Amino acid sequence: MAIATAYRRVAKDPHTPARVWYAELTGTREQKLEQLRAIEGFHSLRWQPCPTDWQAPFRPVAQSHYFRMPKLTDLMPWQHSGVQLKRTWPIAPDEETLRRRWR
Repeated sequence: MAIATAYRRVAKDPHTPARVWYAELTGTREQKLEQLRAIEGFHSLRWQPCPTDWQAPFRPVAQSHYFRMPKLTDLMPWQHSGVQLKRTWPIAPDEETLRRRWR
């Protein structure tokens, strides 16, 4: 489940990305529902700032070494959608149906 809350100030600059903050509730379903019931306002949550560039994800920057490495798409920018059959007859729910269609 995801809950998003947004607001905009009257004085905005269309050339500056909006500041995005992120808070997360963890635990079992019951624990999360209890945490939601305990929220009294924005100050009740532990907010983390998100990156400020235009195309950044709405999540905080991870601190581990893994996330400081380049993305695979940065190293090999060419991408392909993979094998596309463009028809459904080569696909079957079971082997017998597939063999019958191929014959």
